[in-house]
Amino acid sequence: MTAPVITSWSDKLIAGFRASPGKSSTVTGLAVILVFVWCRFIFGGHTTPAAASGASALISPDSQGTLAGGMSMLHAPGDPDSLQQWARQPIRPLIRNPFAIPLDYYPRDSAAVADKASTQTGYWDLIGKSMSSRADQQEQRQILIDNVRIAAASLKLQTTIMGAHRGAMVNGTMVREGDSVSGFRVLSIEARQVIVEREGVKLALLME
Repeated sequence: MTAPVITSWSDKLIAGFRASPGKSSTVTGLAVILVFVWCRFIFGGHTTPAAASGASALISPDSQGTLAGGMSMLHAPGDPDSLQQWARQPIRPLIRNPFAIPLDYYPRDSAAVADKASTQTGYWDLIGKSMSSRADQQEQRQILIDNVRIAAASLKLQTTIMGAHRGAMVNGTMVREGDSVSGFRVLSIEARQVIVEREGVKLALLME
C-alpha cells in the first residue's frame, strides 16, 4: 500500500510538524515574535529619539568677575563680543613651575644613603683614594723642599778646611760636621762644598 501524496501547503506544514515537533515549535515562536515586532514598528512605534534635557548650574563669580582658581568667567555663547574680549585678555603668568619637584615632601634617609655608599666602595675606589693621597703627599713634599731651598739661599759657604778636623766658614761662622747653622745641620764637609740637612731635606752648599 503506497503513502498518500501531499499536495497542499497546509498538509506539508502538518506533516513537518508531526515529523519534528521540537523544531517546528521553535520556528513557530520566532515567527510570532517577528510578526509582533513588525506590527508594533509599523502601527504604534516611535521612530524619533527623545530629546535630552539637562539642568544648568549657576556659578557665582567674585567681585572682579573671576572664578575660583584665578580663571576668568566664561560668557554665554550668544554673546560673541564678550567672548572675543575675554579671548584678547593677556595670559597670566604661572605662579609656580609645574615641572619643579618639591623635594621637601620626599625626605631622603641619610642612614640608608650612607649604608649604600659604604657598600659600593670597591677595589677601584680604594685605588683612587690611594692615588689621591699619594698625590697630596707628593705635593706637600715638594712644598717643603721649596721652602728649605728658599731658607738655604741665605747660607754662604766662604771656605773649607780639610784635614783631621774638617771645618767650614758659613756666613762668617766656623762650623764642623754635626754643628748647626741658621737651622741647618752640617752633615759633611768636602773640598769645595758642604752638605747640610733640614727636616729631612739635604742640600749642597757650593763655594762661590
